[in-house]
Amino acid sequence: MGALADEKLLQILSQERWDHAISLLEQLGASEAANLLLRLPFEQQEVLFRHLPLEFAATLVRSLPYYQAYVLLHSRPAQEMSAIVDRMSPGDRLQFFESLPEEAWQRLMDELSGKQTESAPAVVEAPLPAAGLPPPVTPIIKARQVEKRYAQPDGRQIQVIAPIDLSVEPDRIIALLGPSGSGKSTLLRILSGLAPPSAGEVFWHDKPLRDCRPPVAIVFQSFALFPWLTVLDNVEVPLLARGMQHFERHRRALRALHS
Repeated sequence: MGALADEKLLQILSQERWDHAISLLEQLGASEAANLLLRLPFEQQEVLFRHLPLEFAATLVRSLPYYQAYVLLHSRPAQEMSAIVDRMSPGDRLQFFESLPEEAWQRLMDELSGKQTESAPAVVEAPLPAAGLPPPVTPIIKARQVEKRYAQPDGRQIQVIAPIDLSVEPDRIIALLGPSGSGKSTLLRILSGLAPPSAGEVFWHDKPLRDCRPPVAIVFQSFALFPWLTVLDNVEVPLLARGMQHFERHRRALRALHS
């Protein structure tokens, strides 16, 4: 159902049939519709979210991660963004506000109250291309049928990474999920040029990586973080060591994470 729904929605969007796309989402529950929206490329998420009726957009926001909801809300004009927030239930609205980092919360409060701060200039919406979808973006890194095998003393080959295609576009955060030993670190080394693939090729800005020297580094979090603490608690650790009071170190840690 998920793959079929994804394919159907992409086809509808390519034809700019916004009413049909909205109807497809409305037939699903809010949670399933939000998941379907999140599986789209982000540019298409923005385009589709701009076309959603205000009431349905408010229903959908509650099922989105707070950071995704915050960004998508800002794809709408300020007046529509305010109307969407007004249509959220009091409980959903409060939960959304409390999830936001301090600076994001303050900016949103200023925007909803009609204020405009120097640190948060007005968002000027660029016109959409004639086709309704953004032009293709050149990936920073692209892997094409990359795989990795290790030869054993007896001549056997152990495949660590099966053939994989991967594209990393600008202004995107990519997460590689998998159990220990599944090849995540090996793939990162291949993408950064620190290890060669057994087959396939990696491109840096559409040029073969073997001909480039990209300014890329890998930093592993396990050597610097306490695994039993949250992200926020880990950021606060050095401030705690300096004897800083809870309120101030909490505020600084939130600001650092938001930036």
